[in-house]
Amino acid sequence: MLNIWPELPISVIYDDPPVDTNNVVAALKLKGSVSNIDLTVNSAVWETFATVMQDPFPMLEYLSVESYCGMTPFISDSFLGGSAPRLQRILFRDIVFPALPNLLLSATDLVELWLWNIPHSGYISPEEMVTSISLLTRLEELSLQFQSPRSCPHRAGRFLPPLTRTLLPALTYLSFKGVTEYLEGLVMTSLYWK
Repeated sequence: MLNIWPELPISVIYDDPPVDTNNVVAALKLKGSVSNIDLTVNSAVWETFATVMQDPFPMLEYLSVESYCGMTPFISDSFLGGSAPRLQRILFRDIVFPALPNLLLSATDLVELWLWNIPHSGYISPEEMVTSISLLTRLEELSLQFQSPRSCPHRAGRFLPPLTRTLLPALTYLSFKGVTEYLEGLVMTSLYWK
């Protein structure tokens, strides 16, 4: 009788530690139906979920991963199969995800990108950031906040103006917390909006 219902989107929410992880793992295995993932995890719990999240989630529109108790989860290169074409909103807090620029290149429908409390070990250069968001023409909100004042490693020289410009026509909100040199790097590597 249940098969008469249309397939409904699934929202997976986990707020560490009160919920049993088995139900969350079972829900994450339904990759074709999951549209929202909102996880607050420590490193150990993240490892449990990450093993199930190595393949694409074709319906995923919202993704939030936040660390719990200062235990920084690491997201591998194979996360979501490296592709998230329907993703519209990303929020990462206290997360190390060196392959984020590659994932962003596939998330061309992204409207909001919130990277908060970026650990120094999760540093992404201004040049990489601009390159990774260059195709995000629907991006309306961008928030970059670094955990450490060392958000810009020492560089031998100043940023050179690029040969091409990146236009973000829908961008209406930009929030930044970090060293001035990083923000200058974003602007000097051609981040423009209307």
